[in-house]
Amino acid sequence: MTIRTILVPLFGTDGDKTALAAAVAVARRFEAHVEALFVAADPKDSVLVLGDGMSTLMLDEIMRAAEATRENRLMVARTHFQAAAAGLPEATRPVSSWTRSQGRGCARPASEGSLDESPSRPDGMTIRWRDCVGRVDPVIAAEGRLFDLVVIAGTEAGSLARPTTAITDAYDTALLSTGRPVLVARPAGPMGLGRVMAIAWSGTLEASRAVAAATPWFAQAEQVHILTVGASDMARMGERLASSLAWRGVEAKMSLIEPGNDSIGAAILRRTAEVGGDLLVMGAYGRNRMREMIWGGVTRHVLTHPGPMVLMAH
Repeated sequence: MTIRTILVPLFGTDGDKTALAAAVAVARRFEAHVEALFVAADPKDSVLVLGDGMSTLMLDEIMRAAEATRENRLMVARTHFQAAAAGLPEATRPVSSWTRSQGRGCARPASEGSLDESPSRPDGMTIRWRDCVGRVDPVIAAEGRLFDLVVIAGTEAGSLARPTTAITDAYDTALLSTGRPVLVARPAGPMGLGRVMAIAWSGTLEASRAVAAATPWFAQAEQVHILTVGASDMARMGERLASSLAWRGVEAKMSLIEPGNDSIGAAILRRTAEVGGDLLVMGAYGRNRMREMIWGGVTRHVLTHPGPMVLMAH
């Protein structure tokens, strides 16, 4: 199991720089291919949502405003991509044959010429720009299922603190609708990125999937820490994970966390910082997502507070 393909949704914000830097760092490590994808909203969708009962003049204004916003965000995203891709090999397809999909969608980059050009070698890091018109969440859901990893930036404060933002919605879509792990990139940058790994272990299905997704990182990690919270039965579960990892040649250290007055999420972030962790591995939304958004939870706390890069799976 390794990482060969990485999807990076872009939104025309400064967060694009963070996501691209992390994706390129991962791609260099695993000789993977990065696809930077900008999904431009169709101005007609704005009319469908807002246009009921409006005059033709008002509808035209809505269309023009939506088009201007789309073009501005596309330009910003493209600029961030060009900066991240400077000096890197760009490719539109691997050496093996590639069949172009038909119809509307994101199979063909809007600005790209013949897709028979620029084949990549399968054993080297490459990068590619793509853009299309569509609805962001359905496109990310469909495209994400075709990649090994999805990388999305946290907000400028290093978190996903505003659940109404497009980035946060895209994160939830990638996590809940693709079946793929999601790397939440932080503005601090990808330094280390798995040199010291911390696993928030609860024994749940989500946590198990996150550990499986982290397998490619284990071989290159200098330290692996298993973090469990609470009673002795959790410590025993952590020991069982350590034994399982040992069969894979991974020597992991145990940490039983007593949260005290802290929430579980805060305790996990605190202990991760104490061990010098630069990649936190954890399951996400072990309970109802809407309940977490309203009342809080471990996933939402980790996403809304500064910390290391986070590799999550659902």
